[in-house]
Amino acid sequence: MHTIFSVAALTGASMLSLSFMQAHAAGLSDGSKPFDQYHWVTTHNSYEKINQNLKEMPQQLSDGVRGFMLDLYTDHKQKGFNRIIVCHKSLACYGPWGNHLKNEFIPFLKANPAEVVTLFLESYVTRDDLQQVFDSIPELADYSFDPDNFANEQWPTLDEMARSNNRLILLTDRSELEGNYAVGNKAVKVLYDQDWLVQNRWDTLGAVATSLLAFHDFSCPTRWSDVPLNTRTVARETGKRWNRLFLMNQFHTATSTTFDSGSFDNNLTYLRHRTDNCGVTPNFIGINNYQNGDTLAYTQALTQGGIYLWEGHGADRTQDTVCVIPNGTQTLLLPEMGCENDEAQSLSLSGIAKGTRITVFDSPHASTDDDYATVDVKRDIGISEHVIVHEFERTLETDDYRVNYFKYNGLNGKVSRVEIQVP
Repeated sequence: MHTIFSVAALTGASMLSLSFMQAHAAGLSDGSKPFDQYHWVTTHNSYEKINQNLKEMPQQLSDGVRGFMLDLYTDHKQKGFNRIIVCHKSLACYGPWGNHLKNEFIPFLKANPAEVVTLFLESYVTRDDLQQVFDSIPELADYSFDPDNFANEQWPTLDEMARSNNRLILLTDRSELEGNYAVGNKAVKVLYDQDWLVQNRWDTLGAVATSLLAFHDFSCPTRWSDVPLNTRTVARETGKRWNRLFLMNQFHTATSTTFDSGSFDNNLTYLRHRTDNCGVTPNFIGINNYQNGDTLAYTQALTQGGIYLWEGHGADRTQDTVCVIPNGTQTLLLPEMGCENDEAQSLSLSGIAKGTRITVFDSPHASTDDDYATVDVKRDIGISEHVIVHEFERTLETDDYRVNYFKYNGLNGKVSRVEIQVP
């Protein structure tokens, strides 16, 4: 039996259907891979909804965001639960961190027992400040991720993290804050980010959002000079031999606009350019305006495979990527796919199962009285492979796939409907 997903009359401003978005909220269908083989949307200054499509963090969670960048400051007038506040440079504050933990993140984790959430903490607080907050929310220790609970050779799988309830990863930018915080007879674990991650610099795109591509720098220098992006394993001090995770920063530091986010920063072509320049596939992609552009679809495709449509012949990487349609998309929520009409001339396959059929139509109504082509996948294609279907206007067979083209007046650059049948 096949499951069919159709994208009809694709446009650059296209948004996914409500049912498709709701499906993503159920989570990933495959939790058997180590955590470092998954990829997540991460929001920059997650608490500032003006930069995140006017969405609060609970809505971001519902929409599939799983990484959150938070700035923590001490409120010296408060103790306990209210000791730490979430602020942007101490100028604009968004309430106690304890409130976000207790009333937003913990309820989500409780309601979604297979999900993992990661918090990236820019910390202007002390160990005592953290201890006060953790003591006031003892339930937090029930969800805290502790690497010591798992084997040394590789990251635990999502399923293992779920079974042990180690599902809230706390990463700080200050080494003096790392370690265990005793809460009753349990503990909350805080990890030092430079021991576990690689990151690119956060400021190469420039401070101010702009509609001019020339002012965007998609180079990928490392954030930490002593931790190059090609550093493979976590720090020796961790006692683990796990792969480092990669947080790829892709945002402007001062302002953001939905146009800039959708056209450049979160656009698949420029996400791919940055990834290529980094030479490392990101586990987390930090962005503004997460509902604009292709980041949700891209991270899902990196995790579960996907079908990439290309503007040029032969999946020409010097030209734009039209969009990516994630494998198994019927289970995931994405706010838009960014697939333009009448642009795709070729496609590439990553992580696609044998028996998958892709049909591309000139007609938005799937009329077989106009041009269409079928692509039948003949073998399981690995997640790290990029198997290219060079064009749609040619019937041929390779070891990887068979293309049948039904000709009338041309199909390359005229695709307006895509159907995917998954075995």
